[in-house]
Amino acid sequence: MTKKVTKKEKKAVKPKKNIFTERRFGKFSIGIGYLYRDPKAAANFLKEILILRAEMVASTNSIEYEGCSRHFKPLQLKQSVPFYQFNIVVETGDIIEAKEMEFYGGLKRVKRPGLTVNSEKQDR
Repeated sequence: MTKKVTKKEKKAVKPKKNIFTERRFGKFSIGIGYLYRDPKAAANFLKEILILRAEMVASTNSIEYEGCSRHFKPLQLKQSVPFYQFNIVVETGDIIEAKEMEFYGGLKRVKRPGLTVNSEKQDR
């Protein structure tokens, strides 16, 4: 025998917390050279991020990404998606930290956000 559930007995289902419901979106770029030099380390780095968009930028010889990750800060509904700079170990692609970049643009010449690499080898 089954019991009918009335409207009062129905429980509201809350969505589980995840990178989508917390709106953990971010942008970053990776130079093509890094992808060619060490594809395994690049794949290890990219497995930490769910890529939503990737675009080749010929003028900077890099790929610009938008994605979701636990490394990004949660955003408010109308907040724009920020650029992030990652500090990683070059040889392994392990993420050390992700920093939100300040606004860049205008007339001031600034470094393009992207990957900053920390090498375990000192013989460069």
